[in-house]
Amino acid sequence: MYTLSYATKPKEDTKLRGNSSSWYPNSDCDLFFLSECVKCWKEYDVPGLDLEVDLNPKEIIYCGDNKGVSHGQYVVKDTKGNVLDTGKDILVWYKVNGTWLIDQDMHNSDMLSAKAQVIQLARALAETTEPGSCFTPDAVYMPEGHHLTKGREAINQWMLEHQQPYKMTYEPDMEFEQLGEDMASLKGVSVWRNTMRLPVCRWRYWMVFKRVEGKWLINYYTWTEVE
Repeated sequence: MYTLSYATKPKEDTKLRGNSSSWYPNSDCDLFFLSECVKCWKEYDVPGLDLEVDLNPKEIIYCGDNKGVSHGQYVVKDTKGNVLDTGKDILVWYKVNGTWLIDQDMHNSDMLSAKAQVIQLARALAETTEPGSCFTPDAVYMPEGHHLTKGREAINQWMLEHQQPYKMTYEPDMEFEQLGEDMASLKGVSVWRNTMRLPVCRWRYWMVFKRVEGKWLINYYTWTEVE
């Protein structure tokens, strides 16, 4: 179900143009027909889930009598009114048999995907002076050659004592996996550099993330040296 409401309607009656219309999301998925565009919100791709899409064009430019372009904002809600996504879009309109219909919609979400959020957190871990803030209260940290460390405060102390002289960076190939609605993992290789920014060692890491009260945090973290 798609409920379209407009701050400014191009014409009195506005409808989707059907399966000939295209939907261009700013995500790692392909072009979708509007009849399938619910799949763009992968985190909410639940069987039987209905979404309400409110489109609010801010400006409309007419290109002749039968074509127009608008840009504005959109809000995606579930049937209970919970906001699932917000963002900006550009719409291309055609006038068909006297009715203005959406032909193409390119949108840009304001909300980061789960993948983007966990990668952002992993990079923040390499920059912050309080690494414990990136972990859940009951997190487990298992570095190679050291004892298991459990708990946010203990992990914070260990990382400050052992990793402070080094600068950690990540190699670009990161393997992300969604493990459920509130769990995800990230695998890859990190490089530790000294104060001269020269590489000292390379580590293969595995992080498991947990979403707590809407915020992604590291729940489990282990790494081993790459030979």
